[in-house]
Amino acid sequence: MRSDYPSVLSTIALVALSALAWSTAAWSADDPSGAPADYRVTRADRPSAPAGLNDMLRAPAGAAAPEAAPKAVATDLAQLPPLTGQGVELWERLAALSPAQRANAEIEIELGGQAGPADRFTAARVQRLWGGGSYDEAIAELRSFESAGATAALGIAWKEPVAPAGNLSTAAGGTDVRIGTRTAGRMASLDYNAANGYLFAVVGWGATSGGEAYWTVNRSTNDGASWGETYAWYSGATGGLVDMSATVAGGYVYVGYVEGDVANEYRLRRCSATTGAVDSGYGFKVVVDAGALSIRQVTIVSNAMTFDNRIYCLAIQSNDAVRHFWTVASTATSFSEMSPAGASARTGLDASWNPGYTSNYLHLAYAGTDDEIHVQCLGWSGWTDVILLSSSAVSHRSGVSVSSYHDVVICAHEYLMTDGQGIAYGISYDGGSAGTWNLYNYVFQPAAGEGPYQCPDVDTHNGVGCAIIASHEEGEPDAVYCRKRAGFAPGLWEDKWQFNDHDVTTGTPTTLSHVPVLGPACFSLGAIYLSSGVPYFDLPVLGTADVPEPGVATAVRLHPPAPNPFTDRATVRFTLPAAGPARLEVFDVFGARVATLADGPMEAGTHSFTVDGRGLGSGMYFCRLTAGPATQIERFLVIH
Repeated sequence: MRSDYPSVLSTIALVALSALAWSTAAWSADDPSGAPADYRVTRADRPSAPAGLNDMLRAPAGAAAPEAAPKAVATDLAQLPPLTGQGVELWERLAALSPAQRANAEIEIELGGQAGPADRFTAARVQRLWGGGSYDEAIAELRSFESAGATAALGIAWKEPVAPAGNLSTAAGGTDVRIGTRTAGRMASLDYNAANGYLFAVVGWGATSGGEAYWTVNRSTNDGASWGETYAWYSGATGGLVDMSATVAGGYVYVGYVEGDVANEYRLRRCSATTGAVDSGYGFKVVVDAGALSIRQVTIVSNAMTFDNRIYCLAIQSNDAVRHFWTVASTATSFSEMSPAGASARTGLDASWNPGYTSNYLHLAYAGTDDEIHVQCLGWSGWTDVILLSSSAVSHRSGVSVSSYHDVVICAHEYLMTDGQGIAYGISYDGGSAGTWNLYNYVFQPAAGEGPYQCPDVDTHNGVGCAIIASHEEGEPDAVYCRKRAGFAPGLWEDKWQFNDHDVTTGTPTTLSHVPVLGPACFSLGAIYLSSGVPYFDLPVLGTADVPEPGVATAVRLHPPAPNPFTDRATVRFTLPAAGPARLEVFDVFGARVATLADGPMEAGTHSFTVDGRGLGSGMYFCRLTAGPATQIERFLVIH
């Protein structure tokens, strides 16, 4: 046996032992999660939820005291637990810059409040070295500083603006790209096809009730620099478009919608996730027929980030009931219901698939008729209803948002504070289980006399941190603001920063997408917002606002293989924050290495490799990435 077998087996012991009993059926057609049968194991190495922390933000002014006594709040940076395996170290961020980027960057080292004179001297020295062009020396000094346990943050200001991939400039000189030539846009969904990187924006147009009802599918093959309308759907009636939502799964863009003249039916159509052309043979399918009732809000998500074989369709009916149906992505011809019993929703319906889940694989959130924010968690034992806090301020169909990644679940929502409507959030580090949420924190709070913050959208799905955006009524032009932080452990959020170039329509929804990472060291986001009914896509330039959470660790990351399961080939990607040696290997459940996909020096950035399943037998396998001191493992299934 090779010397590296024991280390692999020790790392994946529980999973591998479970996999020994794996059968040739990679996943059950009756399993709503879409996971393979042996995926549902209890992970003994699952980290416990951080104790005594509520994300360094105080309670919203005017918030009522929670029923249960709140946990103690750690406000001293020194009390924060060390971060492992999330984010990037500051020196790695600088080391990843190209020579041209280094010459274009001005840096600032930001220290915590407990920093002493020696730390301040070192930070100033790093800045002087960098400003004098001694980049390698500055990086080495910063690395030693961090290795000694120093807590700091890094600000990078570009002397000349650094544009994202593709030319996003417009005639107005901004970075926001208009989608289509139409007006009267009211809602939008944004997603992308991980297989080819194409972005798809589905926009709903027309009146809320009465008048035209139509939506369009728009495709971008160049990271949002330009868009082309590939499909337009119109209603021949005049009942208006009640609601619309879209997701990418199984090679298709699925669009769920409700038109006012047939408001009792939640319908589904699909287009190719390559060409954007409509699947005329599919026509439309009815997900929900509410009979004498009507449907007033819908949302649709998929598990494409992990298994790419399930679609989840959710709706609020006129009797306030929440309906949930799932279907197989490749066919989507029959729908199985798994609705949460007793749910009574008013508005704000949103849902999130949980990539890498250990217990709850789907989360949905809404403002209930009881004036509370609800997060419903769906796992192997069914639904669990978790009540967060008052939803009395939620008045928009997009007033609540939820996103999850492994054991982190975050829900942002509109919330009435002393000086007006702001955005509050709750976060769980234990899969959303009851009793594990840190509550009563705000991310956007209005000052006296300011207009409201509204329509939040939260995203964790890129796997390296959290971001929340919200629109803000504050005169002309109205803004869309973002706050983010690297890593998933509790810590500081960045100051808010604006990224829209055009005025934002009052009450407009915004939507985040899982746009690929810009560079190895930080994450970006793409968003659609509406300006006087015109949809704009923005992929913001990360400049002076790009200040990560203090004390973050390495950004080495092994991405889950896709597709998974597969028969012939799958793509495995990994990201390195700096150039260095990396080894990517494939092992079977007995710890035997069956393939080495990469072994040698690698440049900073994201690298892609192909796993050929034709030479492998049916069963479970493990990819292991070794890059410096970091080791990460992802599993996949081969089906023949």
